[in-house]
Amino acid sequence: MTYYKDLSKRCMAASGWHVRAIGWLDEAHRFRKGRTSEEFREKLRAFAEKASISMDTLGWGYYFGLHTCELCEEYESGLNFGVPAGRLLYVAPEMVSHYVDRHRYRPPKKFINAVLASPLPGSREYSAEVARFRELQNETRRNEAEGGDSPSDGPSREKTSTGTKPKGFWERILRTVFRK
Repeated sequence: MTYYKDLSKRCMAASGWHVRAIGWLDEAHRFRKGRTSEEFREKLRAFAEKASISMDTLGWGYYFGLHTCELCEEYESGLNFGVPAGRLLYVAPEMVSHYVDRHRYRPPKKFINAVLASPLPGSREYSAEVARFRELQNETRRNEAEGGDSPSDGPSREKTSTGTKPKGFWERILRTVFRK
């Protein structure tokens, strides 16, 4: 998977002043470990299970292929999700739930609080809270396309290709495959 430092303003799925990357781990970078509450882990699992709904609601493209956990090589996933928290959108790979459960990854407290407070993807409340982020993301993309700067905290260590939004036939196939 592509590595991004926690709380970066850029990750594979989104970028901008409003984005905070969470859980984009790899084997080459140390990460914080510790205990998390069962309530948080259950809610995080629910977000991961609804990742495809979150991606659709946020208007994100799908990435081709699955990523295998570099820490244990026993888990695969390929989706991402967003957790709204006021003016910020925490963006995490679906695999973050596996990292927390299996590898004791402890995300920043602000993310834990956001997960606990946020409505789940698929609800009207979630759709309403993330609607503004779709426009912010479109604005960021327009800026980048015009050669403007996109806020980021420096270079990433990208090891995978960028995503594309599948159209027509392939979009239907991917939605079927990735829906839980």
